[in-house]
Amino acid sequence: MPNAAQAITASGRFLDTDASAVLKLPDSLSFSVYQQLSARWAIMGDITWTNWSRFRELRIVFDNPVQPDTVEPENWEDTLRFGLGANYTLKKNLELLVFPIAIAFGWHLVRAIKYPPLSV
Repeated sequence: MPNAAQAITASGRFLDTDASAVLKLPDSLSFSVYQQLSARWAIMGDITWTNWSRFRELRIVFDNPVQPDTVEPENWEDTLRFGLGANYTLKKNLELLVFPIAIAFGWHLVRAIKYPPLSV
């Protein structure tokens, strides 16, 4: 190890080490409907709630006992997503020629998206 590096690593903080992080993914709850209107037309819709508020922080734990955890506060908010759609079947009883039309809208995932560098 070069002498310059020894001065930096003498405390034990800046050594190569393994790290791990536990990521708790959110629960979600969906309600959807599908209605066949005719032989060619069907409509559908859904509402999905996602529990992003459980994602409070991202914590990286280092195996090196001298190196402290890196903690990035997240504080995301729950989301609601609404979706509407329609299917049009070009030929009766031929499911291979179905043309889906859909739109979805959601909000409140993150108030301000930011990706700051992790500090070590």
